[in-house]
Amino acid sequence: LHKLFFEEYIDVPMGVKDGIPTKPDRVMVDNVLKELGATKDSTLYVGDSEVDVKTAANSGLDMVTCLWGFRSKEELIANGASNFINAPNELLKFL
Repeated sequence: LHKLFFEEYIDVPMGVKDGIPTKPDRVMVDNVLKELGATKDSTLYVGDSEVDVKTAANSGLDMVTCLWGFRSKEELIANGASNFINAPNELLKFL
């Protein structure tokens, strides 16, 4: 998918790999931050699930939750989400 659709937009693709714990473990996030040379203070986690909410919390990152994903706002709130967007352009106010 990265090579077909997202290569010009995503510098460091990260997905499930053998030997690396999956979300909500923070290892993948830590690896991406290291590869990009980014700090937690300069990083915003964007996701659409309760697993993403937990991953951001475990990683110590601020988060914005997309409401066009596969979880309801009520489910996301119940799992700790607090910043929401309804459309991609709304992300700009968090950057």
